[in-house]
Amino acid sequence: MLPLPGSLPDMKAQSADYIHLQNIYKRKAKSDLAEITTRVRQLETTLNRTTPIDPKEIEAFAKNAAFVKLIRGRPLLTAQLASGTLAPHELNWHESASALSIAFHMPEDSLLPIYLAFLAYDYKYFQILDSRTKNLKAFSVPSANMALEAITVAAGLEDMGRSVLQRKIEDVLKEFERAEGAELHNIAALTGGMVAQEVIKVVTRQYVPVDNACVFDGVGSKSAVFRM
Repeated sequence: MLPLPGSLPDMKAQSADYIHLQNIYKRKAKSDLAEITTRVRQLETTLNRTTPIDPKEIEAFAKNAAFVKLIRGRPLLTAQLASGTLAPHELNWHESASALSIAFHMPEDSLLPIYLAFLAYDYKYFQILDSRTKNLKAFSVPSANMALEAITVAAGLEDMGRSVLQRKIEDVLKEFERAEGAELHNIAALTGGMVAQEVIKVVTRQYVPVDNACVFDGVGSKSAVFRM
């Protein structure tokens, strides 16, 4: 069990009862802190650590243990696409398929088509290696749809919502082709702010950073995070 933080939530109670319950919480929190501190000192001895951890840092950890989150990063899928070794549909979708399956239940609101369109567009772009090619959409649509099918199979889903997602992929790729790689200043500014915010989170180890791929739809002012 996680250690008690020592603070008691607000509740409707008589003052004497509240104070009595608060003292119980504080005693248990002190007991938990002492137990954690003892365990930390044992680990320091085992690891031959010469500089002991500050007791205030141990106390802060005990108080906020319920909010600790471990994030294990994964390689960017675009790196595999850029090398030309794997196509979007050949990537390992099994680990992320269950999380992505919600897109099939709410296809109109999902931003998954934007992500798949980016993967397919990047893959075909690196294959063709010519930004002046006007027919990248024709090359990218089948690749994105095959990736969508791979997710469907990996998640064990039927074709529910798939036609809507395919239509949205084609619409997104039309916009990619129309823009020809141009960047809007407002979207670029927003993206820079989001990246800076995530860097601050990682450097300071405060708050939970975005876990994996973040997609922002500037037209609909919506964002989504996909753990690939």
